[in-house]
Amino acid sequence: MKILVAAISTLILGGAMANAAEQTPEQAALGSLDTFIDAWNTGENDELRKALNYPFFTLFGPGNLHIAVEPEQFSTNFERMREQRNWTHSTFENSKVHAVADDQVHIETTYSRFNSDGERYQTGQVFYIVTNHDGHWAIQFRSPLPSDEIDEEAEAAARFVIDEFFTAWNGADNEAMLKTMNLPHAFILRNGRAAVAKTPERIATDFDAMRKREDWHHSKYQDLKIIHATPDKVLAQLTFTRHHEDDSIYATVPVLWIITKQNDHWGIQLRALLGAI
Repeated sequence: MKILVAAISTLILGGAMANAAEQTPEQAALGSLDTFIDAWNTGENDELRKALNYPFFTLFGPGNLHIAVEPEQFSTNFERMREQRNWTHSTFENSKVHAVADDQVHIETTYSRFNSDGERYQTGQVFYIVTNHDGHWAIQFRSPLPSDEIDEEAEAAARFVIDEFFTAWNGADNEAMLKTMNLPHAFILRNGRAAVAKTPERIATDFDAMRKREDWHHSKYQDLKIIHATPDKVLAQLTFTRHHEDDSIYATVPVLWIITKQNDHWGIQLRALLGAI
């Protein structure tokens, strides 16, 4: 009997692992949102920290990027939520997937907060970047989205910044390129790896080394799509290509750039790669 029970347990466990392995990135990312909201509703930061990948980024307000390098640096004040609004639980609804890669998914969702009477007292939208870091699918970036409407002035500012960035990049001009950035600057790479630049020197690119390593000559961008534009934040999807001197393409990478208005300066504050360079 013990052998039979062990065999059945092995089959069940093996089947569960196989199902997890068979999930698409989109399914895994949406499952991570479920894990996050379940952890959130415990009201325990220790549980919530397990539902994130690190470093974890939160973008609030005009260019205010909070970075939790380690789990202990992230927390939510659940007691204040309970005291001020009698919060008991939250929900996610109407999730929209904007982009999918093997190890990164971008999702916009609507959240609601409820009190002990079951009344919905707050609702809003939030944008998440979900990553697979060493087999652990979890949220690595979040930012509230105050409106569905596209702010035309913000969109124009973001398009100008993108153009200026590529002009500076192709001129191998780090000084000009840095003028298109806001700090701290976050870079989410493949497999949930991330880099943070808090000083201009950390953003600078060694163009000579890139020429030697890749035979790079210039870059271009295409397929630019503004998915959100508020008065102080723009989310832009685009694809950049790297070229040799004969204009042949040797790398094509889809990306998400978040351009923010920080102290009246529009600049790129987060870049997330959805492909390998």
